[in-house]
Amino acid sequence: MTLPLRRLLLALALALVGVVSARAQTHQGLELVQAELVADTTGIAPGRPFTVGLRLRMAKDWHTYWKYAGDFGLPTEIQWDLPAGFKAGTIQWPLPDRQVTGGDIVTFGYDGEVLLMTEITPPANVPGGPVTIQAKASWLVCKESCVPGEADLKITLPVSTGGAELANAELFAKHRAQLPRTFGPAAGFSVSRTIAPKEIVFEFSGLQPGEAKSLDFYPLPPDASVVIGDPIVERSAGSARVRIPLQSESAATDQITGVVAFDRANHRQGWQIPVAAFAPPRVAAAITASAAQTQAPGGSLFYFLCLGFLGGLILNVMPCVLPVLSLKIFSFIQQAGEAPRRVFRLGLTYCAGIFTWFLGLAILLVALRAAGNEVGYAVQFQNPFFIVGLCAVVFVFALNLLGVFEIILPGEMQGKLAGATSREGYGGAYFQGLLVTVLATSCTAPLLGAALGFALSQPGPIVLLMFAAVALGMASPVLLLTARPGWMKYLPRPGAWMVRVKQITGFVLLATVLWLLWIVGQMRGVDAIIWCGALLLGLAIAAWLFGAFVTPVSVPSTRRKALVAIVLILLAVGFVSIHEIAGTEKAAGPISAVSSDPKAIAWENFTPARLDAAVGEGRPVFIDFTADWCVNCKFNERTALETDAVRAALRDRGFLALKGDWTRNDPDITRILKKFQRAGVPLYLVYPAGGGAPQVLPELLTKQIVLDALQAAAPAKTNSQKITLTERPAGAR
Repeated sequence: MTLPLRRLLLALALALVGVVSARAQTHQGLELVQAELVADTTGIAPGRPFTVGLRLRMAKDWHTYWKYAGDFGLPTEIQWDLPAGFKAGTIQWPLPDRQVTGGDIVTFGYDGEVLLMTEITPPANVPGGPVTIQAKASWLVCKESCVPGEADLKITLPVSTGGAELANAELFAKHRAQLPRTFGPAAGFSVSRTIAPKEIVFEFSGLQPGEAKSLDFYPLPPDASVVIGDPIVERSAGSARVRIPLQSESAATDQITGVVAFDRANHRQGWQIPVAAFAPPRVAAAITASAAQTQAPGGSLFYFLCLGFLGGLILNVMPCVLPVLSLKIFSFIQQAGEAPRRVFRLGLTYCAGIFTWFLGLAILLVALRAAGNEVGYAVQFQNPFFIVGLCAVVFVFALNLLGVFEIILPGEMQGKLAGATSREGYGGAYFQGLLVTVLATSCTAPLLGAALGFALSQPGPIVLLMFAAVALGMASPVLLLTARPGWMKYLPRPGAWMVRVKQITGFVLLATVLWLLWIVGQMRGVDAIIWCGALLLGLAIAAWLFGAFVTPVSVPSTRRKALVAIVLILLAVGFVSIHEIAGTEKAAGPISAVSSDPKAIAWENFTPARLDAAVGEGRPVFIDFTADWCVNCKFNERTALETDAVRAALRDRGFLALKGDWTRNDPDITRILKKFQRAGVPLYLVYPAGGGAPQVLPELLTKQIVLDALQAAAPAKTNSQKITLTERPAGAR
């Protein structure tokens, strides 16, 4: 049966049953479709867009249709009835399923449940009182037979001038994850198209084997004049070919696009292929030139090695390493007056800890990349169990500094080394070097992002060499100071005051533990914080038992009982806590609820599709790629971004503010970081109004840097003066 005939029969069938469509939703006593409107917010904030979704829940084995139904079927339609001043966007269609019936009838639709989302934008001034959003929805639901249905739906939301909270977060997060993105360089694969007299062929290359194997294609004809057959997918290793028969001649054939979908990062992802992806040669060359402008400046290997060395040097003064670096300064004071040879050996041991971590991290990244993963600097901080382990180590270190327990050598060894018990050992020096470097990887110092971004695009030996250069830069101050112990005479002399400094340092490390606990909560929720706290409580009890009963003067039987108790406590608390933390999972949703501050930055969650849509509209865009464990990111937010002057500039100049969260691994963000030759966050991009290459801002921001970039990207319409810290936009506080 030809496709035009199938569509004619469908039209006749619908004409016959259309008069009873409202009753036909009940079939043999079964309710075929349950329809309702749901919102992603508990209230409407004037001028702030929110999303309303048409939720359709179909009976078992029944299905509704995608925006292009295929050989048979009709797409769901929504007619909005909105209050004055409200505007509705287009339907956001999640990825469909390919369905084959009757042997050769291919359709595209949804089984079980679907949420068709639409962005609603309220006016800046909304009268008080509740607001009712109404819509008339119509659909076609099919099994062996088809039944059209419709419903008049409404949802009422209060006006919330003081801020609103998220609603239905899990439902919206689930279906937003199924929305196709707009194809671009961040997709990680290539596509080409060939138009022949009888067919159109899409070629996909640069795919991973698992991606090619699971690939499917959902075509999108531009209008009814273009009649196509069922897409035929031919898969091979690393590539796929999609053939679509052309069953009619039309001038709009070159406007045929579609959505490609395959399995990536353990879930199905899709990309809508725009017509611009198949631009004529001149246009394609212009697009390529624009993309080339976004790349970091090139340079020789020696140039990037120097950047890596300087970046590692600057890491010593970054806020993430200061808590542990204070321990090293404390040990320098202890070492003043000791034998120069011993001081130098301790310095070398400390540096060995730095090199061990950086080279180990380099080997891990090379191995992950060889396995086909998208990787970046500080990838270990995206694992919540690494954060929990680091939290435990820092906590035990703090307990030691606070005097809860000490490692004391017994017997004759204690007597022989009595004079050395106050001095730092080689194990302590190595561990300090290791720990300070672990914490340092949560920061990206100036110059370091470009250096490591270059490294991660190079072969394995270059990656190791670059990370070694960073390690040398970070270790060089300690290496120089211990090589010339005479310089330590400028440090304070050892004395009783050092006991208090040691205890204060312990409290500084406890503050670091609080920061790590906050990160655990952001990644896994409040329950994870409770269970991580239980783990720390068990460690504290074990440390107290060790300090109180495992001493040289303790009775041997007491020491044995204490050690058994310590082991049992650690095993029990460790097993239960890790098991419970593994069972927690914070749902990935939008960045935050609507802020109660009307002048706050209206952040939206970053997606490639949202960025492409805004750039296509000519709107200026500011993007903040961040992570909860990134200390630099939080510093920039407090001192530069979340300030009155920057907020006013973003609002008054019409910027779309997007925030990309890299706390947990996000392959899209990883690919964008790689595109801009950055190894990690922070990354700040400013896209100008009217399109064009984005400006990449430095890792450390000031208000003036941000304001200058915003003015260059979107000059004010009413005032061409440069914004400075003393010339704030009207209305800014």
